[in-house]
Amino acid sequence: MSITLNIPGPEKDNGKIRKIFYECLKAVKKELSKKENTKIIYQKEYFSADGPESFLIVEGLPVKELKKTAVKIEDNHPLGRLFDIDVLNEGCYKISRQDIGISLRKCIICNDLAINCITSRKHKRKEIIEKVNKMIDDFSAQSFDYWVDKIGGITLKSILLELSCTPKPGLVDRFNNGANQDMDFTTFISSTAAIAYGMYQFVRLGIDYTDEIEEILPHLRKIGIGMERNMFEATGGINTQKGLIFLGGLICAAAGSLIKEGKKLSPEHICQKIKKICKGIVDKELKILRSSSLEKKLTNGERLFLKYGISGIRGEAERGFPTVREKGLPTLRAGLKDGLSFNDASVQSLISIMSSAEDTNVILRSNLDFLHREVQAKAKEIIELGGMYNLKGRRKINTLDRYLIKKGVNPGGSADLLAITITLYYFSLLPVPEILK
Repeated sequence: MSITLNIPGPEKDNGKIRKIFYECLKAVKKELSKKENTKIIYQKEYFSADGPESFLIVEGLPVKELKKTAVKIEDNHPLGRLFDIDVLNEGCYKISRQDIGISLRKCIICNDLAINCITSRKHKRKEIIEKVNKMIDDFSAQSFDYWVDKIGGITLKSILLELSCTPKPGLVDRFNNGANQDMDFTTFISSTAAIAYGMYQFVRLGIDYTDEIEEILPHLRKIGIGMERNMFEATGGINTQKGLIFLGGLICAAAGSLIKEGKKLSPEHICQKIKKICKGIVDKELKILRSSSLEKKLTNGERLFLKYGISGIRGEAERGFPTVREKGLPTLRAGLKDGLSFNDASVQSLISIMSSAEDTNVILRSNLDFLHREVQAKAKEIIELGGMYNLKGRRKINTLDRYLIKKGVNPGGSADLLAITITLYYFSLLPVPEILK
């Protein structure tokens, strides 16, 4: 057997083309493995400017049966039209489709015979290349690797879009460092780069995990610990995105699990899956502290729960992100529909989130009364004024920014929820996955 590819255009060998080539080899080996007393006794690959090529010597199957196998792959595999699988007998005579009573191959564009379209130059090269690229893209979308890249990439894009949207009251943005003395825009860029790979690992874990989804959280945290280590190394010990690592793990693993199930990555599906992942987390990790006599170093979130009964981001996740579903996402979508830029719609979404979020970052830097009276109340005032829709609202946002900077208050929890809002928005635009089993 001689295996090559039908690839139009001048470039015949690159990373994408080799993936197609190895997919063809895999398909051939899979079909041959189904044949009794048939085995490959020799295999050799060659790579040149003309494209990849493989030679196989197959034992135990008559050449005409072998040709029928090759034709089956060429005619039925999603990329089969790009495969050129020749079968030669011991005298190096090439067995044709006519030799086994099968019609010639059809054109990749129309239903005419390929040989007719080739000789008449019926189709332009550009048209053929576009068709081939679409075939490859459609097939790639049927693989788990494609979805790991897609989901991980969207999550990272969303984190960067949240960071970049400006102005953000009290937060690092493109204008200033907010209420932070130890971090700036570039600190967050470095931090995001340091944690990037972990997001893809979260997605892969969600796809590969075979036990009950309610048991996945400890495995996510193992990945998260490594990401935190990378973050602290990149930032010189500054905690920039610890909360976002936790949230990213949840949303990426939930998305991976849904991809495996072939379900659309809708906010409803994602948040229901996260509710399952986080089921009982408040009871197990926070409420238990009230009856625990163990001496341990409490986290900021644990201390706030014991003092105020606020469950923070754990409670938000266990309830399936109600602040994102009811405030952040509807506001973002409305802003975009109304013609706001993505930046302005994101800022509007942030203000909406701030109007109701139990932002533990705010409480830690002030108190519960400040959260309600100064942050949530002022955010509601901004929304009533119109926010990013008009000059009065924009001025009010800038006034709140200066006020929070003066008070040293950073609503970082709300910023994390904005990143999740943006991620869910982009997830919702993806098609229903059709995974090739």
